[in-house]
Parts: sequence; structure tokens; C-alpha cells
Amino acid sequence: MNASQYFQTLRKTLNIDLVARSLKLSEQLSHLNCFVSKFSSPIQKKTAVENLHGIPFAAKDNFCVSNTKTTCCSDVLSDFESPYTATVVQRLLDAGAVLIGKTTLDEFAMGSFGVNVKNEYKARNPWLHSLSDNWLLPGGSSSGSAVCVAAGIVPFAIGSDTGGSIRIPAALCGVVGFKPSYGALSRHGLIALANSLDCPGFLSRTVGGVACAFHHSQGIDTKDQTSIEVESFNDTFNFNDIKIGVSSEFHVKEIPSEAIDTWSKVLSIFETSGSQIIPVALDHTRYTPACYASLCFADVSSNMARYDGFHFGKNSQHHLREQVRGRIQIGNYILKKNNYGKYFLSATKLRRIICNEISEAFGLVDFIVTPIIAKHLRLNDIEDVGYNQLLTFSNDVSTMMFNLNGSPALVLPCGLSDEGLPLGIQIVAAPGKDWKLLAVAAWLENKLNFSYSNIDSEISLILSNNK
Repeated sequence: MNASQYFQTLRKTLNIDLVARSLKLSEQLSHLNCFVSKFSSPIQKKTAVENLHGIPFAAKDNFCVSNTKTTCCSDVLSDFESPYTATVVQRLLDAGAVLIGKTTLDEFAMGSFGVNVKNEYKARNPWLHSLSDNWLLPGGSSSGSAVCVAAGIVPFAIGSDTGGSIRIPAALCGVVGFKPSYGALSRHGLIALANSLDCPGFLSRTVGGVACAFHHSQGIDTKDQTSIEVESFNDTFNFNDIKIGVSSEFHVKEIPSEAIDTWSKVLSIFETSGSQIIPVALDHTRYTPACYASLCFADVSSNMARYDGFHFGKNSQHHLREQVRGRIQIGNYILKKNNYGKYFLSATKLRRIICNEISEAFGLVDFIVTPIIAKHLRLNDIEDVGYNQLLTFSNDVSTMMFNLNGSPALVLPCGLSDEGLPLGIQIVAAPGKDWKLLAVAAWLENKLNFSYSNIDSEISLILSNNK
């Protein structure tokens, strides 16, 4: 199916007002805490073209929308109203999509669990949902976007990904999460975390959903000098003769056994279909967390300096949560004159080594398939895990390294664990090969035939109990 037509086919098949349905569901499922704000009069462009006409979506609350609050779930920006709209949001509005609200996130997109935020913004994973205070965590930082898609509130949502912030929640909530190549989507209007790592992206229940959203929002933007055009897809691509790269470096001690089984299952599907499974050397993978932390925290300390109470928002000194303050302090330390060469420059050199290894791997293979290492946790488990950055980053090692080199990467739900929770896999392509990645992901999605019947039954039960 043509990517531009995907949601129109959905709308005609359901034959209902999708916007009204989404608004109603957002109210009925408000206890999932996936929205910072919902618009009683959804934002739409009445003169838009037909392709996405009447299709509702949500945007993470670090994307600016004109004349509405953009808070990043922080008290620092609690009163900030943006004078302009982010390019990725505007292009979707221009195509006819309807914005129904802004979704929750870890404060300033800093977090991997969705809990580094005030209680009313802590999104709840709808899988095995419980109204108790020990709910399943959705992952972060695009927690609200993942939850509202998993719960069926909207067909797709916008997120941002700096080291796995779309892909980790997608895996834990059982949806498709797509981080395009760096620059494929404009960063104009995305409140920066780490400029050289940030990527807007999409979450949906299907590959067709993220592909359609990407189709209508990709391309050069004069307001973002890092924006690029990606290659179009070659329809003659042979899905039965794919070279798949596998690195043993992702077989870390933190990985759950079920994640390994899922990884093996997907590789078997490729192999059975005629693909070659080729080992690739990514020898510096284990250094990725240290490299990422040094570069990311340095960017954070620089970007957060603007929140001084005069230029933007309130004085950050008195309104930021512990994890954000900690990253700023570490970043300042890294950028001190005596430490700059030891930490920041060393990290940039290491980044180049990691990027070169990935580039060499893509000289041998079409795609790299990796496991998703992050585990399902409940809220009480965080008391044991805390905000241990090393543990958090080791869980994200398979995702964050592809922010370092700018590759497009997609997480696909593959099945359920023994406990009935979703399990995912990550597929990665070389930078600029976004449409090739989406094509093979759609092919694999068809082979896996993942079902949402379990989560739909849970949502139906919640709705019936709320009547």
C-alpha cells in the first residue's frame, strides 16, 4: 500500500469519526496519564490536502505548537506558550491530520522509565494494567506517546529519540517505534536535549502507520540546516536475498533470556526466507554508554543554560528535578577547561571510531538486527533500580549507538513473554536508507503477524468498568 494512503484506508474501513473517537477515549482512559494537555477544539488546518484528512494524532510535549503551552513536563516551562509550530507538526497539519493533545514525557526528555516527572504526568503502560499504585512502566522518555498509541487512543503519535526514547517505550508498550536518519525530519520546534543526537520520530501500531506519518513530514527544511533528503525506495529490492548483520556485542549480561529468544526467532525468519546471517564486528559497543553520556550531558548543560528566568521560563535552579540537575552538573564538569580534553574530546574521538565500525558493517550487510535489552519494570521496581545511570544506559546500549551515527532504526513488536508482555526487536539500516528499512520492516511485520487482541481486550474491560 502507498504510504500516503494508509490512514485514509483505515478511516474508510472503520467508517467512523476518528477524531471524536480519540477525544472520547482520551477522557475514558485519562487514568493512563498519557496527556499533558488535550485540546477541546483539536488543532487542524481546514484548507489541508486530503491525504491525512480527519486523522487524529498526538505530539510529545517537547514539540512546539503555536499559541499552546509547551512545558516539557517541567515547572520551568509551565507558563510557556510557543509563538510558532514545529515543522514536523506543521507538515502533518498541512496534510490534514488533527492534533488532539500533547503527551507526557520525562522532564525535558531526560529519563528511560517515564517516571522522572510529577505524579500526574507518570504515564501507565496499558499492558496487564492495574489501577493499583504499582503499575507497569511504559519506558521513556516518549512515554505518553507510546501509551496513547498502545491503548488505541490515536493511530500515531510524535516522539523524540536521543538514545532510544522512542524505541524503548515502543518495545515495552508493544508498538512500532521509528527513529529516522538524523536530519530526515526537521528538528525546528523540537526543544533540544542534545543537538547532534536528537531525532523526531513516530509511534504507531503498524509499520504502515509510521511510514505514512514519515511520508508527510520528511524532507529539507530551511529552518533546520541539518535537514536532509533520504533515498527513495527501490521496488526491485529482493526480500528473499537480504544480508542481515548480527553482533555478539549485544549479548550483554543484562539482557533477559526472552529477549535472546525473540532475537533468535526473528533471525530464523530471515534465514528461512533465504537471507544471509553475517557476523559483524562492533567491538566498541561496550564503550557506547560512556561515550553517549559524555556527549549528551555536555549538550544538556549548554542547552539548559537558556532557562535563566529571563529568556525562557522560570529560573531552572529552583524548579528542576534531581535527574535533570544531575545531568547539568555532570555536563558542566565535562566542559570545564581542565576536563574538556580528557572527557569531551575523548568522547568525540570514540564516537568517530564507533561510527566507522557501523559504517564498515553496512559495507557487508543490508541491515543490523539487535535485541531490545530493556526489561519490563513496575513502579516499585524503580526503588531498587533508582536512577543509576550506568544501569539505565546499559539497558539502552543497543539503541543509543545508532543515535551516535545517525542511522534509521525501527522497533517492531514480535510476540509476548510468558507473563503476557510484549517483546520487541530492532532493525537498523545505513543512514539515508529509511525507506528500505520501512520496507523490510513491513515484510517482517507480515511474517510475525503480531496481534493486539490481548491489549484490546484489556482496554475494553477498563472501558466497561468505567461505565
